[in-house]
Amino acid sequence: MIADKSSLFQRIKKYKRIKTFQDKVEDLEEAIRSSLTQIYTKLKNQEEVHLALSGGIDSSILLVLLLDTIPSFTNIIVHSIASNKQHPDIVYSKCIVFYLHKLKNIHHNINILLPTKNDLKKSNYILKKEEGEVDPYYMLMKSVKPHTTEIICGDTIDEQLGGYYKHIDEESLDISMEQLIPNHLSVLDTFSSHFGINVFLPYGSKQVMSCSSHFLFKELVDQDNRKKPMRELARKLQIPEVIIERRKIGLCSAMENLKDNQ
Repeated sequence: MIADKSSLFQRIKKYKRIKTFQDKVEDLEEAIRSSLTQIYTKLKNQEEVHLALSGGIDSSILLVLLLDTIPSFTNIIVHSIASNKQHPDIVYSKCIVFYLHKLKNIHHNINILLPTKNDLKKSNYILKKEEGEVDPYYMLMKSVKPHTTEIICGDTIDEQLGGYYKHIDEESLDISMEQLIPNHLSVLDTFSSHFGINVFLPYGSKQVMSCSSHFLFKELVDQDNRKKPMRELARKLQIPEVIIERRKIGLCSAMENLKDNQ
């Protein structure tokens, strides 16, 4: 008699030597959904859920999956910041909210922010810097503070899946991951702590990071595309193509005087 025969036979029936790209994308989607569900257990007593929305592919995927995975939330509030109304983050965040509005009532909190001298002084003081530009994380947390003390953000996925133009090989990806904590997350933690805001990062969950580590570099980046698993997932979720194909700029440009020319 074969020990544990039933379990062994089930494993054999489901066995695949190498997962396909599509399999990995499906695993990634399930991991993101699971991460959002875990966050929900911490927010379920809240009347609202807040999400930082840039109108990029990462935050748009979070919004779509949040609406689909946790339908019990009736008050969805998304926060977008930029220096002017024509900034791509405002243009594209309005696009995804308009697209999804037929499915759910989403309140879009648009903040057009012009940093003051006092903002510069406070931003540098909090970071213990003597000089420098106003940090966009400071402006984001400042804009969110009047509305909530809990917000979901889409950080870490660019470093995991090759989201930056500088990601041309595996070494560049590894360097970005090494710099993620000191250059980004420590700054986010400092400002969110200063303003008393709890930040949830679903892309940084154990499940999502495990799934992202399974992709080969060639499955992440090619000459024409970056972060290919997220692009594939976005198309599966029927996110508008204009958002999938928009130029990558990141939160660091939110206070720059950019205008959408696409």
